[in-house]
Amino acid sequence: MKRNMDLVRALLLSIEKDGCYKSLEKQYGSHEIRSHITLLMGGGQIVSDSSFREPLQLRWQGHELLDKIRDEQRWKTLKKMLGQPGDFSYETITQAVSSLVADQLKTLIPLAIWTVICNLTGLVTWLVGTVVVRAFGLW
Repeated sequence: MKRNMDLVRALLLSIEKDGCYKSLEKQYGSHEIRSHITLLMGGGQIVSDSSFREPLQLRWQGHELLDKIRDEQRWKTLKKMLGQPGDFSYETITQAVSSLVADQLKTLIPLAIWTVICNLTGLVTWLVGTVVVRAFGLW
């Protein structure tokens, strides 16, 4: 069975929410869900007291992966960048998310610099105004 990263994401979100995956059985088959739970357990992303018994819990790696793919817009962008969800790996997701975040920072940094410049301009204007007012005894 081919790995379905959409299902992996759905499982992680569902397990984080309530430790359960039953709500996904309408969309995905029981066999596919169990196969992916086995993969996630084997990969150290989730844990259970006994095989397939709910509640399941996210482990550290599961939280890390989910934090990378939680945002719906980011997930759509990743899928567009990388192709079909079954065609990319955990490492590929990690690298792609790092690239996306770096791109987002590039757009935010100029905005932050512009904000600082505007604030400094306002401060300089205030200082000059204060000096002029005091110099001419208008205060």
